[in-house]
Amino acid sequence: MRNCSYPTLLIVALFAHDAKAQVEFGLKAGANGSAFVLDYMPKEQFSFDMRQIESNMEPHQGDLLPDAGRRVQMEDGKGWGYGFGAYMDAQVFETFHIRLEALYALRSVSGDFISYTNVQLPIAYDVQGWKAYEATTASGSYRQDLGYLEVPLLASFPLVSGRVEFGVAGGFLLGGRTNFRGEVSSISWRERHTTDGYTVAELLLQRTDNPYDVSMSGKDATKGMNSLEWAVLAGVELPLSNTLTWGLRYWHGASSVHVSSPDAEGSERASFNRVIQMTIGFVLSGANGTASSTGAGAAPAP
Repeated sequence: MRNCSYPTLLIVALFAHDAKAQVEFGLKAGANGSAFVLDYMPKEQFSFDMRQIESNMEPHQGDLLPDAGRRVQMEDGKGWGYGFGAYMDAQVFETFHIRLEALYALRSVSGDFISYTNVQLPIAYDVQGWKAYEATTASGSYRQDLGYLEVPLLASFPLVSGRVEFGVAGGFLLGGRTNFRGEVSSISWRERHTTDGYTVAELLLQRTDNPYDVSMSGKDATKGMNSLEWAVLAGVELPLSNTLTWGLRYWHGASSVHVSSPDAEGSERASFNRVIQMTIGFVLSGANGTASSTGAGAAPAP
């Protein structure tokens, strides 16, 4: 999707019918429920179990595990956050409004993660031909807090009471924080190849589980993420009084949060935000400088 200037589009719409246009300014704040949907490689690519390695510590088993790297599989996350900001609403026709908003949104999600099993090979040699190996993997839960500047451009139409709205939005990533907490499992063994083509494996250190707690913030937490997210929006806004409104909106991320790039196995790494936003709006002033409400069915301000 090409970049566009939201203020330019709004001004063009306003001056196309400047005789009828009325502009309203207001504030809004509320909560959001986020789902962070991730599209990674299949789970079975990550499901190495240290107990499987231990069970293979018998002669003639062949090679145990490949070097799978240190990549991390984060499962889909869900959670609650908040948002606040300001808006400008323009009545272009009696039954048609255009709204421009600027909102800060914190999206907080949590879920489970598991890393690839990483095999270091070899970590030592000896004169008898033995090679020593060590495998580690981590699993547990994660929490991710991402801050965005959301800039929606919406068109709205009247309902029996209130308005229905549709539009597009850009989400500018401002920063974030991520925490991984769980256990790191490790095991070590040695193996050698015999002259008759077999591999003999011998356990050196039984599986150990140690606590794992790592936090990242700033650029470390947003590494590999796109600075701009595009989304489509749909929602409703209902009047509570002359100056208060209640809104419910769905944010459907249309572009990947992470930079989508093929990994070694050829799969795409992508992620998307799915957000439900619930807000209370407060009208500051209308076109004539007095408080008013854009909600259909609401009484005009005195």
